[in-house]
Amino acid sequence: MIKPDIGIIVGRFQVHSFHEGHFALMREVSNRHNRVVIFLGCTQAGSNRSNPMDFVTREKLVHASFPEFTVLPLQDKKTDEAWSAELDARINDMMGGVPASITLYGSRDSFAPHYHGRYVVKELDIEVPKSLNGTDIREKLTNTILSSEDFRAGQIYAAGQRYPQCIPCVDVAILHFPNGPGHGTELLLGRKPGELLWRFVGGHAETSTGSYEEDAKKEAFEETGLNVSDPMYVGSRLVDDWRHRGTENCIKTILFTAVSMSHGGIGADDIAEVKWFNLDTLAADEFELEHRHLFEMLTKFGIKNGLFTINKIERKENVTV
Repeated sequence: MIKPDIGIIVGRFQVHSFHEGHFALMREVSNRHNRVVIFLGCTQAGSNRSNPMDFVTREKLVHASFPEFTVLPLQDKKTDEAWSAELDARINDMMGGVPASITLYGSRDSFAPHYHGRYVVKELDIEVPKSLNGTDIREKLTNTILSSEDFRAGQIYAAGQRYPQCIPCVDVAILHFPNGPGHGTELLLGRKPGELLWRFVGGHAETSTGSYEEDAKKEAFEETGLNVSDPMYVGSRLVDDWRHRGTENCIKTILFTAVSMSHGGIGADDIAEVKWFNLDTLAADEFELEHRHLFEMLTKFGIKNGLFTINKIERKENVTV
């Protein structure tokens, strides 16, 4: 019985079509072995800009040019060691205990430095123009709109594969104490263009910062021009944002308080106007509907922490939406 001679290619191949470098790699491995297996790296984070295509889509990409290749998924792992053990286990499962001569292949900048398993790895020196870099190809395609039916079908498919999103946001109740806490506390609110009522300043959580508190300070500055104190957590809740009604997505915001030593501020970013209000007399119906529950949350927090005078406590404002 002839011992199977298998060449294994490991890669992500997150491109819409193979370029000449991919073809050169696969043909070279095919010429060296009587069987070729491709393990496609699969992320556990869902579709994203770096990994837009699922396994089945890329399997079809391979088989369109190399129908004789075996194509299998390989899940990401937390460490290189765990990933290497997973790859070795998948190879063992594929062979079912049958002895074989197995060599792993990659091109330059491939998986090789991360593999710590039992099999031999060979890196093939295949010249690929920089213009064919997978990252650059994906970036170009991100800004390319085609007029074909297949393109539109692909957009629908991609959207359908995404998990429902809970979009994190921050809102900031910017406070000013002209006479010290509990005596005429003032709250800065913003008004967006086209709206008649008021809202807390805030926005989406950032990928460039390390905490929601940093996001809150950044949003406060961007929308009012004020440098505020370190934010204090008030609470969190879903927001009935009209932009996401009728979809599977939602916004969940974290409300903070922060103190401004200045009684200034000017509307900026997507805030047309800012205005200071006396918390003792401010009513819920002065807020946009989606922020009235946040005001109720702030009121309870303020009473508990002495931000309001006795008048506010006695009034026990009834907040309705």
